[in-house]
Amino acid sequence: MELNAAVKSKRACVIIEKEMRFKFGRVLHLLDSETVLNMINKTSTRFKTYEGVRIGEIQAASNGNMSNWAWISGNNNIADWLTRGRTPKQLGADTEWWNGRALLTKPIEEWNLKFGSQREVILHGERKVCLATTSINHKFLDYNRYSSIDRLIWVVARIHNSLKMKSFAG
Repeated sequence: MELNAAVKSKRACVIIEKEMRFKFGRVLHLLDSETVLNMINKTSTRFKTYEGVRIGEIQAASNGNMSNWAWISGNNNIADWLTRGRTPKQLGADTEWWNGRALLTKPIEEWNLKFGSQREVILHGERKVCLATTSINHKFLDYNRYSSIDRLIWVVARIHNSLKMKSFAG
């Protein structure tokens, strides 16, 4: 849901910027989901199709510049008010709901935002990438003795496995 909201935010921004008569100096997209912020700052192809398509759309519409996407705490996100049980009086005409948070009148540096990827963990919908490497002293192998690269790889794998078994035995 949060990722879909980010897509809607970017789509709305593209339309508004296109239709307005004046140009914006900077447009910030504020998220209250650190997970989504981390997702959109990673390569979209690392994710399963559903997430990857949405992340790719955001990145493409942002021309790869993700510096205008930031996390803001839920306490400072006025959009969360409706999901946190506010009364109609708390949403009245003279409230921050209509006038905006006082925080927004301060310099951006005081908003306590987080930009960019905050952690390097596997996220929901992200494919796990496994990579294994090995090296063998090439002096032991006479490459000309093998009829194909497949046969050579098979021999190298056998050597690797026998070395691995020896290290466990020792």
